[in-house]
Amino acid sequence: IRQAVAGKTGIPEDNIMLNCTHAHNVPMTVSLGGDTSRRNKEWEKKLINITVETVQKALKSVKPASISLGSQEVQIAFNRRLMMFNRARMMPNPYGPVVKQTQAIRINFGNDSSAVLFTYPAHPVAVHSGSAEFTADFPGFAIQAIEKEMGEKVVPIFYQGCAGDINVDPLQGGYDAAARVGQVLGDAVVQAVEKSDMLTNSHIAVQSEKFYLPYRPIEPEVAEKVVLRVEEGFQALQASGTDSIDLMDTKDVLHWAKNLKKVAENPEAHPGLPFEMQVFAFGKDLAVIAFTHELFVEYQLYIQENSPFKHTVVLAYTNGNAAYVPTAEAFYLNGYEVHGAQHRYGTPYLTPESDKLIKEKS
Repeated sequence: IRQAVAGKTGIPEDNIMLNCTHAHNVPMTVSLGGDTSRRNKEWEKKLINITVETVQKALKSVKPASISLGSQEVQIAFNRRLMMFNRARMMPNPYGPVVKQTQAIRINFGNDSSAVLFTYPAHPVAVHSGSAEFTADFPGFAIQAIEKEMGEKVVPIFYQGCAGDINVDPLQGGYDAAARVGQVLGDAVVQAVEKSDMLTNSHIAVQSEKFYLPYRPIEPEVAEKVVLRVEEGFQALQASGTDSIDLMDTKDVLHWAKNLKKVAENPEAHPGLPFEMQVFAFGKDLAVIAFTHELFVEYQLYIQENSPFKHTVVLAYTNGNAAYVPTAEAFYLNGYEVHGAQHRYGTPYLTPESDKLIKEKS
């Protein structure tokens, strides 16, 4: 998408930020495991064309605008990693790190029309298995709540923060639960807008840096045995007549193991997980910093605490997503985000050094 927009508009690719809202009750838009047949390539092509056309239209109607930012205390989520016995379990951790506010950027065009860009880091899984229907989950209901309160001339847009280890509360509660949570967040966004501060500096600076997060080293002969062990498990499951879900999951692990073998055999061609850090700075008043992949919330809290800007908005799921990025200690506590999720993504394990690398470059 970024390449297409840059090619048609002349906007440098590094100056284009694409943040994904990330919901679980939506059509397949990424390839989990090795099976790409479930992806709707026709829809993806249309998405690219629509995005390009939208940016082209926006460029033709550029007009002066004022920008303000506000925040409001609210907590609609919980940390989902609770250490029990031999690993961190995906359970509510009432003592774990979590963001307790929403931030709202209002872009006002002077004729009562405006956009409200708001963010909160949490997996949109209030509906989840409560329904098999498509839904934008709590962000969609929050948008409806903001539109109802602020009127039709306001366009609310949700941006996803660092929600790698954060679930919305309640989890899997269905449509009614998602509506309740969305209303709470929407009300908080409206309050944030009402007490927002106007940005005084009109200068905008953009910076993007790309590097690699290191993979855990593995010898080729060990990687080959990993593939063999997974193949044995897959054959055993087939012979036992197990259900298709277990077979599909194990097939994903086999795809991951084969990717691991490729990396082990040719480490120079696979130096690590491609990672991008992108920043839009509005004078000294506001910085919007965005990262690829599913970062843990601790990264957001760290950056906001150490930022030299008056306001700092931190986003994840931006300009690509291919793995979870845990914090250093999480690698030692194990759990789904450290190992299990990487099997689905088909990505080799990362190392605790990723934490230090991201924070140093931030």
